[in-house]
Amino acid sequence: VEESELSDAFWAFTLPAALETTSTISPFFQTFLAAQVSRNSRGFLSKGITVAAMTQQSGDIHHIVPKHYLQNNGFPDRGDYNQVANFALTETSINISISNRPPVKYMAEVATQIESGVLKLGEITDAGDLAANLAENAIPFELAEVTAGNYKEFLVRRRERMAAIIRDYYQTL
Repeated sequence: VEESELSDAFWAFTLPAALETTSTISPFFQTFLAAQVSRNSRGFLSKGITVAAMTQQSGDIHHIVPKHYLQNNGFPDRGDYNQVANFALTETSINISISNRPPVKYMAEVATQIESGVLKLGEITDAGDLAANLAENAIPFELAEVTAGNYKEFLVRRRERMAAIIRDYYQTL
């Protein structure tokens, strides 16, 4: 087996599997955050506040698919809803605005905000900026379609995207 094949297998399978954890102190999750800082990524649904600023000051670890929503829809186990692949750093005000609403509801509000320009949830008012923000946070573009029914598939796709960001970060070192 060649080294490049082992490397490809690590990035494609081993690293995403290592991100299947609830530990925010996991070296893999911490490396993902370091990669976001290195890339000057913004917080989830933030227009200007970076992950770097939130790690140094006050940012919230937000459940992308809210904990209470998952608890009420077949995921009562902490190990299911507290997956690091379900976490994103965001501003406190955005976290509070999302509250317990599932992505289908809060992303519909973001879509309306983009159409109207009237701020209600964060400050993103452009579809291209939203797509960039989701990419910066390794969040699948189909977030608005995520429900309890496809939550596990969402976690798999998010882990793959997180691993890709870590891989790109590693290659710049």
